Amino acid sequence: MIRPPGYPPNPLTPQNLQTISHSEFLHHAALVDHARTVSDRNELAQLYGINTRPILSSVPGIQFPFSFPFDFMHLLENQMKNYVKLISGDFKEFKGGREAYILPAKVWKQIGAATVAANLTIPASFGRRIPNIAEDRTYFTAEAYLVWFTLYAPILLRNRFSRPKYYKHLTLFVDIVNKLLSIDTNREERAKLRRDILTWYAEYKQIFYQFDASRLPACLITVHAWLHLIDLMEQSGPLWGYWCWVMERYCSRLLRATTAHNSRVLDAWEDEEHAQYSDLKLIVPSRILQLNQDELRSLKKRIAVHVMTRNGVTSRSLVLSCLPDKILQWSQIQIKDGDIVSSLYGDNRKEDNQRNANFCQYELLVDTLARDRNVAPVLNRKIFFGEVERIFLMKLPKNPALKFQPGGR
Repeated sequence: MIRPPGYPPNPLTPQNLQTISHSEFLHHAALVDHARTVSDRNELAQLYGINTRPILSSVPGIQFPFSFPFDFMHLLENQMKNYVKLISGDFKEFKGGREAYILPAKVWKQIGAATVAANLTIPASFGRRIPNIAEDRTYFTAEAYLVWFTLYAPILLRNRFSRPKYYKHLTLFVDIVNKLLSIDTNREERAKLRRDILTWYAEYKQIFYQFDASRLPACLITVHAWLHLIDLMEQSGPLWGYWCWVMERYCSRLLRATTAHNSRVLDAWEDEEHAQYSDLKLIVPSRILQLNQDELRSLKKRIAVHVMTRNGVTSRSLVLSCLPDKILQWSQIQIKDGDIVSSLYGDNRKEDNQRNANFCQYELLVDTLARDRNVAPVLNRKIFFGEVERIFLMKLPKNPALKFQPGGR
């Protein structure tokens, strides 16, 4: 950062930042370890940013600092989060200073409402559903910020700022992010990207820092780190090779599994006992329902009607007497090599602004001559759409009168 008037000049500029080699890093660590006094050690540690020689430096192949690059996922999340706070006037009680980049409260409220409305027309494959960014960002994750900035913001923020340069600055940032997400890049593309980052960095200082010492809190390490991203890409590989999205999603799956009522997943296509459902997998959470409870009696009757229809039985009382009092209900079901279908009542943990994944497409054989009872049925396959309310695993006893098979399900 360019220092305010009265501060010693900074010999480094964004265009000539120095990078430290592995040998230089170990040399600095040795100076810290062999300092003569505790005071000297603390001073050197603060100067070099090294407390001691890391134990991993003894591992062959480890190179400091490029074996431990910035995690792009958290870098994105922190920078985008601070951007939202800055333009909404919610950043450390900052005011605009000499610039007018803060959006009026009325405009910001409109942007939040438009964000929620846009969820209805954006396919789920583009990313998660985005909450109202103007009201509550408690549930905003790195993915939510990425989706909002790259898909929503360029549209929702157009013609919203008092001066066009603020919108151009933000869209330059979005363009940089999209390029950094590329699977691969060549040398010319990285050189162009480095120039774009330097331009964005200079604009950031002018708009938010304004070379005012009282505004130094805007100069976070997450801003400076962007100047090193191209060096990291050339030394450590593309950013997607070491970001934390994979680990974070896996940890999220573990968290949901440990907090479920039943952390067991029934994999039907790996279970011989359920070979008749070899293309399905039942997914947690699951819970036991007491069908004799008053609020579930109608559900028990519906199950009986289904069994009657499926097995050609006419006595509902007989079917009801054979149904179990307890039944295992699952949250989701996965089709082998296919989609996961959720049920409406399978998971009681509901979130605001949650997508409804309970609807599915299914096929039935329909008798095209159903009105004529005197002719043999002619069955044709027909596609239907409906909502999955519940997913059950129910064991039925052997009963010849009801045409149940032993251990039927």
